[in-house]
Amino acid sequence: MKVCSKCKVSLLVEMFGRSSQAKDGLNPHCKLCKAVAHKKYYEKNKIEINRKTREKYFADVEASRARSRNRDKQSERDRLNANYARNKEAILRKQKERYLANHEFIKEQKRRAASRRRARIFDREFEVYTEADVLALYGVNCNQCGDPIDLTASRRLGFGNWELGLHLDHLVAIANGGTDTLSNIRPTHAVCNARKGKRIKENKA
Repeated sequence: MKVCSKCKVSLLVEMFGRSSQAKDGLNPHCKLCKAVAHKKYYEKNKIEINRKTREKYFADVEASRARSRNRDKQSERDRLNANYARNKEAILRKQKERYLANHEFIKEQKRRAASRRRARIFDREFEVYTEADVLALYGVNCNQCGDPIDLTASRRLGFGNWELGLHLDHLVAIANGGTDTLSNIRPTHAVCNARKGKRIKENKA
C-alpha cells in the first residue's frame, strides 16, 4: 500500500506509475490524480498544445507518420499479448488440437521448406511440390530397389517399420549441383536412401 501525496488516500502500489527519481521507484501521486492534473493542464493550454503538435507533425511528416504506424503496431502487439494472457489455456489447447489434426501435413511442410532452404543456400533451382505430387508422378515403388514403399511406416530412424518408409531422394544431391525440383526427385525406402548416402560418403573418402 502507498499513500497518494495529492489525495492522501492509501492505495495499492499498482495505482502508482513508476519513477526512477523516487526512492521507492513510484510516483508520489496516484494515476487518478495525475490523470485529473493532465486533463486540467490540457484544458488550460489546449490551443498552445495543439499548435505545437501541428508544428512538430508538419516539420517532418514522414517521421510523424512512421511514429504513428509504430504506435499502431505496438498497440496491436499489446492487444494480442493481453488477449493471450487472458486466454492462454484455451489458445494452447486449440494449438495442440490443430497440430494433432494436421501434424503429418505440418511435418511435410517443414521437410519441403528445409529442402528449399538448402537449395537457396547452394544457389540451386527449386520449386514448390508435395509428396503427393512425387507419388502421383513416379508411383509408390522405391526408385532404387523397386519394392513397394510402406506409406504408413514411421519416418524416424529406428521407429517402427522405418526401413520401408517413404523418403524423397534427390537423384543428384543439392550440394553436388542438383535441383530441388520434381525432375530431380524420386521416392525411395528410408533404408535405401540411407545406404545411398553411406556409399556417397565412402566414395568421397
